[in-house]
Amino acid sequence: GISRLPAWARPAAIGALLLAFMTCFRAVFVILFHPSLKSVLAFLLALVVASAGGALAGFAFVVVRMPMKHLGAVGELLTGIILTCVYVFGILLPAKYWFGDDTLQTRTDWVIALVVAVFFGVVLTVAYWANVRKHGKA
Repeated sequence: GISRLPAWARPAAIGALLLAFMTCFRAVFVILFHPSLKSVLAFLLALVVASAGGALAGFAFVVVRMPMKHLGAVGELLTGIILTCVYVFGILLPAKYWFGDDTLQTRTDWVIALVVAVFFGVVLTVAYWANVRKHGKA
């Protein structure tokens, strides 16, 4: 069904599905070890938030990729960093302001979240490059 979507919407759909799948995989173990209505409701909320974060990063890809593409490897690295920042803060900000999560209370918390996002952006971009080098395609 994703192939029927307009090209600009495909990255968001893929991001949402990927994060939904990862959340479902984790939920199997959480519900298995802590079977309760509270666990099921937490899973459903996590499914919505993770899918929305994946979709948000997919939309960001559409916006960021074209200008960064012209910068070569630096642009690819910046794209990876920007996308992981969008994903991480796309989850942490709603958690803070809508659900009262205390993750981002101090300036240090914000810096740590940014460092973690940048780190994973670099790691995922390098993994992408290794995949392209190994298989010769993206």
